[in-house]
Amino acid sequence: MTDKFYELSHNLDRFEDCEDEDCQDGYLTEFEGYDKVDRAFMDCATITVGGKKGIAETAVTEDGIWNVLNAQIPSWIEFIGKTETIDAIDYPCIENADYWPIMSKKMVEVLLSVGDFPHQVIPITFCHYSGTPMNYDYVILNLLSLSDFMDFDESLYTLKPTIVDPNKLMVRDIQKLVLKEPESGFPPIFRVKWHTVRLYVSAEARAALEAADIKGLDFSRIWP
Repeated sequence: MTDKFYELSHNLDRFEDCEDEDCQDGYLTEFEGYDKVDRAFMDCATITVGGKKGIAETAVTEDGIWNVLNAQIPSWIEFIGKTETIDAIDYPCIENADYWPIMSKKMVEVLLSVGDFPHQVIPITFCHYSGTPMNYDYVILNLLSLSDFMDFDESLYTLKPTIVDPNKLMVRDIQKLVLKEPESGFPPIFRVKWHTVRLYVSAEARAALEAADIKGLDFSRIWP
């Protein structure tokens, strides 16, 4: 069977000894309220840029999942980058922002060339350790919807009572994730409801990213 989608992660082959901070292209300096918004991108929350601290509106969804629905991040967030890799990588691995989809503008353009998807682009700047700006070619690609592609018959998971209703069960602890392809095909890039920590790309998006020589990507095949 032809693979239809892949898990997207960071390729760290450029690092000789990948241990802890040694395999990072830089780091995000924590700001006031960071702990409130650090999972907003995983939840596909609507992000507002402004103010001086992170603010999040959270709620339990009808499915019993505690999500960030809306969030505000400061208008200036300090990203410190390693010069030797930031200028050469499209999909950098950033400490304290592991689950933030930080990528080059070129990578976003390639994904959009494959097809449209609900998203929000937040411009960012990487600075030298001295604080001097050095690269404006990166953005955060915030997806605005969670895809409900999970095949409940073929996936392996545990059902547990929800927070709001003990008599209602919710999906937890997914051991095997199998997705049903929608009639229109998989979006170029997406997150899956119940398993929001991962990013996935369609087979067409992978081919386009590789053809464009987008660097720093690793693709894992998870559907036989």
